[in-house]
Amino acid sequence: KITNWEDLPKEFQNEFGKTHPKDYIAWKHKLLEYHSNNYLEFQGLQHIDFYKDLLLHLRINFREYPYHLLAPLLSNYFPSPFSYYLDMLCDSLRLSKPFGALPYYTTRDITRITGVNDSKYQDLLKKCRERGALSRISKSIRSLLPKEPVEIKVETWWSIVPVLSKIKNLKKEDLSCLQKLCDGDQGAPLTLFKKEALG
Repeated sequence: KITNWEDLPKEFQNEFGKTHPKDYIAWKHKLLEYHSNNYLEFQGLQHIDFYKDLLLHLRINFREYPYHLLAPLLSNYFPSPFSYYLDMLCDSLRLSKPFGALPYYTTRDITRITGVNDSKYQDLLKKCRERGALSRISKSIRSLLPKEPVEIKVETWWSIVPVLSKIKNLKKEDLSCLQKLCDGDQGAPLTLFKKEALG
């Protein structure tokens, strides 16, 4: 349950090396690996830095979005699954990585959220190669990617986790609809709700 370096016993700190900066980096890396491999929520004091590092760690390793951490991530203005997968697609296109080389569950989730499947990815890869050096720039790649997530049928058993950064842009009627949905009012009409508010 110890998640902060300072709380570790001295003998355990010494196992990571001699100098404090290297010790701390090794500890942080182990902590990231442990939490990402075991799908755990972070309980330490520096949770914002931890989640930022965790998302980067998962993204560069092409792992699926950590849905089990959706509430703490979105309440702290971290990217939604759609934004996360767009960043991942930018990374993989920049590296000219084939879609089939990504982990299976990640590709399934990318397709479910963004609509980019194997054939669409191949087209994107071809367009990136045609652009040459421009294809190494994220902004150039981003312009080729979908602008909105795929339309998903909302199920009654789903939990709603609003994206705080998107709430401020909602119209008054959308905000009241969101309030009804979050309060558990099953009679709230879902058609009034702007899907981009979910991220």
